[in-house]
Amino acid sequence: MAKPVVVTMPTAAALSAQRGVELEVASEAPAFAEKVLALMDPERASRMGSLARNRALADCSWSASYARLDEL
Repeated sequence: MAKPVVVTMPTAAALSAQRGVELEVASEAPAFAEKVLALMDPERASRMGSLARNRALADCSWSASYARLDEL
């Protein structure tokens, strides 16, 4: 499940993902719709989805969680 996403600014602030690379950010409806439509391009959507999945695995995997606990 490597899907591209468009999120609002508060959501993006809580994530480590790179804007415009691993996710798109828009807060107003017209900009949000524009970003969603841009992700209808299969190549762009596939690339962003793959990078986003890699980010999620790096940040949220069990090994990443254990590593953060070890740092405490």
